Amino acid sequence: MVVSDLAALEATVVAAGAEIVAPVATSETGSFLYARHPDGSLVEYVEWKPELVARIVG
Repeated sequence: MVVSDLAALEATVVAAGAEIVAPVATSETGSFLYARHPDGSLVEYVEWKPELVARIVG
């Protein structure tokens, strides 16, 4: 899931009971982390680099 602020997202999901199973890391497209939510779902959250957002989203 693409988010605009990964740090804020991390705080929000942890406060809601999620476990961060892979901490923030970087890639060519930006930063990402993996969180397991209380219902068992595993989600990859990604914050794209600004130039990628500009190119894809506009």
